[in-house]
Amino acid sequence: MQSNLIAKFSDGRLVAIYNNEDGLVARVCESGRWLPERALLKGAQLCFNASLALPGELQIYAQDKKGSVVLISYNGENIQSKIILENRSDNIHAILFTPVGSSGYMSLLYNIPAEEGKQKLIIQKPCENGKWAEPEEIAVLSENAERIFEFCRINENHGIVFYRQLGQGLGYREITAEQAGEFVPVFRQGENAQGYSFFASDDSLHVVYLSSTLFSARLVYRRKISSGFEQPVILWEGQWLDNCLICEINGKICVFFQSGGTLYLSESSDNGASFSKAEIYKHKFCRLPRKAIYISECPQDNYKAHHVFVDSAHPWDIQILPDMYNDFYTYYEKPSEIIAEPSSVQKNDINPNELMAEAIERLTAENQGHKIKIAELMEVLSKREEEISSLKNKEPETEEYILKYPEEENNLLMRLEDTDLESKEISPEDGHTKAQ
Repeated sequence: MQSNLIAKFSDGRLVAIYNNEDGLVARVCESGRWLPERALLKGAQLCFNASLALPGELQIYAQDKKGSVVLISYNGENIQSKIILENRSDNIHAILFTPVGSSGYMSLLYNIPAEEGKQKLIIQKPCENGKWAEPEEIAVLSENAERIFEFCRINENHGIVFYRQLGQGLGYREITAEQAGEFVPVFRQGENAQGYSFFASDDSLHVVYLSSTLFSARLVYRRKISSGFEQPVILWEGQWLDNCLICEINGKICVFFQSGGTLYLSESSDNGASFSKAEIYKHKFCRLPRKAIYISECPQDNYKAHHVFVDSAHPWDIQILPDMYNDFYTYYEKPSEIIAEPSSVQKNDINPNELMAEAIERLTAENQGHKIKIAELMEVLSKREEEISSLKNKEPETEEYILKYPEEENNLLMRLEDTDLESKEISPEDGHTKAQ
């Protein structure tokens, strides 16, 4: 379980927080240029959480190599860290910390391990004497959660926490520093909800999720307004669905998803009351996408969402948004009337060593992304083989499906074969790569 995060400061700077082979790192984008990585916590565990608790400063809750929780304060330049929860056990459990509320009255939302490998969702509030009260259990989490929980801040003292509750599946609770509301399931009883995405606007909650059976998969949209959840709407149905994401861009609600490896887009201009027919996304999109949590200090930003797509091989490389509206990066300005002539000196200023270092970094990130994707695909393939085996032991009427099913298996194998992990060499002259 690996976390990725993109944060946007009020001055327009973007910060990407992610893990590499050494630990937790940050990368800042200023004036449209991503600066080199900076180490935040060496040897960090893969799971972390972060919030914009102070103006212009990220507060990151990560775990060191011993499993202790470390609070890292980072404003894009200065780094400060301290251990806030020491792990005295021999075991290391993935723990997410999230502050709820303002600095005047702030509670902590986190998880702790429970019996039989399960997890409990906990809230801990401050006492009047300035110390922490006893932790209060909110829920027992499902074992198959791809992420322990996700907290989406609506305002300073109000947010929603999304998670999978044991026995009830995917849903959320509204939560403040003082109390947690009732659990609200998102999908209907009997649905097998897998990947999901959501965001909250001023008066509504928008959710998309993938609901699958052995025979097909559906992309389902649900909207919650003041009177409660409306009836679910099926936006797409097919055999292979993956990577759904919902957001609002320039006033339009956009739903992105992949089917058969192709990215599709469906839009709504009436706040989710109706959606256009899904069409293939026309701009460039990375081969191995991943969702990163998105937080912003800009409430009037033209992008409203809880997630954003990034390239698995380059966790700072934000997809879709630079193509969808031009002011995502603050460096997008009107071109100057005077266009400078190309200078022959510029080529001589290029340092071959810098180009080679950048190429090495790019190849390392790409190979790491390929390894992660292959592991995920192999896990899916293993499950498919188990399903086929179980179907063969059932009644004869399932034989027709057994004959068709290997097509999906072959499709999965083709995706594995497409993944390019061949060794490459780097040319110092131009910084490009050549296949050996």
